[in-house]
Amino acid sequence: MGTLVRDLRHALRGLARNPGFALVAIATVALGVGATTAVFSLVNGVLLEPLPYAAPERVAIVYAVNASNQLAHFTVAPAEYLDWRRQTRTFAPLAARRPQSFNLTGGDHPERISAERVTADFFTAIGLHPFLGRGFTPADDGPGGAKVAVLSRGFFTRHFGADPKVLGRQLSLNGESYTVVGVAPDDHRGSVDLWAPLGIDPTRAVRDLHSLEVVGRFAPGVSRTRAQSEMSTIAARQAAQYPELDLGWGTAVVPIREVIVEDVRPTLLLLLAAVGLVLLIACANLANLLLARVSGRTSELAVRKALGAGRGRLLSQLLVESLTLSAVGGLLGLFLAAWGTRALLAMNPKAVPRVGEIGVDWRVLLFALAASVATGLAFGLAPAWKAAGADLTPVLKEGGRGHSGGVHRLRGRTLLVFAEMALALILLSGAALLIGSFARLAGVDPGFQPDRVLTVQLSLPHGPRARYAEPPRQAAAVEDLLTRAAALPGVAAAAVVSALPLADHTPQVLFTIEGRPVALPSLAPHSSFRSVSPAYFTAMGIPLRRGRFFTTADRAGAPGVIVLNETMAKSLFPAGDALGKRLTIGVPLPGEKPDWVTVVGIVGDVRHTSLKEESGMEMFWPFSQEPFGDFTLLLAAANGQPGSLAAEARQAVVAVDPDLPVWNVRPMSQVVSEALAPARLSTVLFGLFAALAVSLAAVGLYGVMSYSVAERRQEIGIRMALGADRRRVFRLVLQQAMTVALLGVVVGLGGALAASRLLRSFLYGVNPADGFTFPAVAALLSGVAFLACYVPARRATAVNPVTAMRGE
Repeated sequence: MGTLVRDLRHALRGLARNPGFALVAIATVALGVGATTAVFSLVNGVLLEPLPYAAPERVAIVYAVNASNQLAHFTVAPAEYLDWRRQTRTFAPLAARRPQSFNLTGGDHPERISAERVTADFFTAIGLHPFLGRGFTPADDGPGGAKVAVLSRGFFTRHFGADPKVLGRQLSLNGESYTVVGVAPDDHRGSVDLWAPLGIDPTRAVRDLHSLEVVGRFAPGVSRTRAQSEMSTIAARQAAQYPELDLGWGTAVVPIREVIVEDVRPTLLLLLAAVGLVLLIACANLANLLLARVSGRTSELAVRKALGAGRGRLLSQLLVESLTLSAVGGLLGLFLAAWGTRALLAMNPKAVPRVGEIGVDWRVLLFALAASVATGLAFGLAPAWKAAGADLTPVLKEGGRGHSGGVHRLRGRTLLVFAEMALALILLSGAALLIGSFARLAGVDPGFQPDRVLTVQLSLPHGPRARYAEPPRQAAAVEDLLTRAAALPGVAAAAVVSALPLADHTPQVLFTIEGRPVALPSLAPHSSFRSVSPAYFTAMGIPLRRGRFFTTADRAGAPGVIVLNETMAKSLFPAGDALGKRLTIGVPLPGEKPDWVTVVGIVGDVRHTSLKEESGMEMFWPFSQEPFGDFTLLLAAANGQPGSLAAEARQAVVAVDPDLPVWNVRPMSQVVSEALAPARLSTVLFGLFAALAVSLAAVGLYGVMSYSVAERRQEIGIRMALGADRRRVFRLVLQQAMTVALLGVVVGLGGALAASRLLRSFLYGVNPADGFTFPAVAALLSGVAFLACYVPARRATAVNPVTAMRGE
């Protein structure tokens, strides 16, 4: 221990005598470790941190899948769920939930809260037990059960100040009184404010309306494979019993962790790989710095060896210096990582699930420590080993003057720079592809004009005993709201839509075309649908291709009409005769009279789900004929500045019903921007890492060439004394440096072409083997290398032959 302390003191004194070297080395480690740890904190919080449930590996979501599209996961019909729960032996229990928003009233202002309707065994299924009060009982969950609620810990703290006397308190939800019976524990960090009983009535459960998410806990000793086999058997049994509805449907058992992180996992792993390359480049720079420092200390090491220091002793001392640098750099990198993590989350938390779990915890600290120690050991060992084992007798004979190993001494550092250039080009090419992809994605025409539209989300309480339970009351309230909103100053058009493009889940329906009967519902075509008011298409700037838009005459009691998008019209009626055709929702049973609706218009395609995805089949219904309790109010600003309409929009809502909460008041352009958030996050981070990698590679190349010129002063002086002019010396030094850089670029191009295949799923409208990107990136990196070599090469031409030769 005493030897270690002495080595540490010696290392600190040596670094203090050479602060420039110390600062550059520490900054290099800090940047590499900081960037890597920041990304690891995201990976840790999203992918590695345990879910806030008991034994989460035993929790799974059970989806319905259709034979026509095995990759798509569907929710489950209530009657199907009841069959599953009754027949399963591999789940204990099998619960169900359905998202729902409530309007909370009775306070200073109405508030919209997120909630879930759940079965009584839901908390047991996910392993979440209230820390205050109780969960739900079968009596709560039955038809006509009690109006009770379990609060989340966040809602409990915000609204009740964490008062333990909350049990028994009343909440006014959608105009009905609910009694608080429990509070969820601290470890539930979801976005749900409260839970209420689902209350499925077995005598009225339908089999043709998929609305439930089914969650189950594997019984002891049951694997996912066994559970999947059982659920497939149950689905086959249902298909045989109810062929008119269930034939062609199956099940998919998916662990809950996969459900939560499946969309973001590839992006996080890509970023982790990218920042790993940055760390490698930083480590190569550190190794170069240590090699240069060891080369400059040959006299000191020779004296120590002459005084009796063995190889192990010298190796220990040099490794302590390396570890000291990496430890200080790692500590600084940890602070950079904490700041970087906050900056990443500030970019757009909605792009990353499980945001509450992201932070600097023991795993992140351990990772930063491991990265720092590994950097110091792995990249400090080679320079230390080389110096400790070198023959230093010639140095003593020369008195430590002018010892130079020539170009051979630079071979190791040159190889490190070569590797840095190759790795930097791989990152730079990936960043260029992602930037090109993002530019194309941002330039996609969504099919509407978002710049002048303000969106306001609303929800009319529409439970069985709520104020707006009946569709006619919903339609009347919306018509009143539209009349008031359209009369506001500065409003060019006012409309409502049941599901906002690029923001809300798009419901799907099966349908049957008149004259084209299908044998089974599973064989019927399906389409997404939206209910819209007459001015919707005008407000959003969606073009009319043929026919007409909806009018105020298309109201309840009038003949049913729909509008199709172009894709649906061309798919179903390729001859171009869609107008006037009729269809009905679902598949009519034998003897059942269909409720036909007539196609009256065809509009342009809109990218409702994602900017990356082409428009599928879409139908629009008049809101008056198909009203929804949850909808979005759209106001088109006459002056093109939708933000100026926010206050007036709230006033219009209050005038209709002061108990209606208003939320998500934002321009439609912001909705589009948020749809781009995941692609923007990966592009910005990859670009930052590429810029950091190029900077580190340039610094490394500059450092090696500067040291090379310093070591070769005598050689250069002799060349100039023998007649070499400054231009020739400049060209010689620059040529040697650029040869290394260009070889790194060439090798990096091969690596970039191979790595680009991994980016294929992240790209939009860009060929991974793009013939322009790679030459442009190679030229850019070569230009950076030239600038890094230019100053050392110019410095070589300033060598004085007389002064240099005196050293001989």
